[in-house]
Amino acid sequence: MSPAISYLNEESYPFPVWGLLYAVVLGVACVASVAATWTLRKHSKLVSSCVCSAMLHFFIWKSIYTLFRIAVVSAVIHEYLCKTSTWFILDEDHDVGGFRFIGREVGTGSSSGLCEPPYYVKICLFIGDASLISGAYWMLILVVELLRLVVRRLRFWCPKGSTYAGR
Repeated sequence: MSPAISYLNEESYPFPVWGLLYAVVLGVACVASVAATWTLRKHSKLVSSCVCSAMLHFFIWKSIYTLFRIAVVSAVIHEYLCKTSTWFILDEDHDVGGFRFIGREVGTGSSSGLCEPPYYVKICLFIGDASLISGAYWMLILVVELLRLVVRRLRFWCPKGSTYAGR
């Protein structure tokens, strides 16, 4: 059985506007994350704390996430520009790539007969999602460390006999 080909209906949906907007916003986020990473790395010799280290790692992983997500969105936009696709449904509902590439059942439902996405798209999506999870982990560490600093400061500022110390 030959794979189905999804054609772009240019009268109803000429260009993936939301996908392009998503790529632009991700590009700005990538530049901001790389700038934050560069600044934190440059000043890490001056200030060495757990919070600064957690922020540095968070921005490193956020930079990796945005870079690989831009690659996935660029592959989707490329399919729209080619006006045909064997692995992607070219319509308004799938503009930003709002479906799972990995674990998707091929040949069922609305995507009957479509092939698997190319491996470079799957690899970029996997690395991007893994870095998003790692960034969330570093954000958890950052929140825990900031809460520890707040508790330590509250103990310092509140006298032992104060009515506010127990709250």
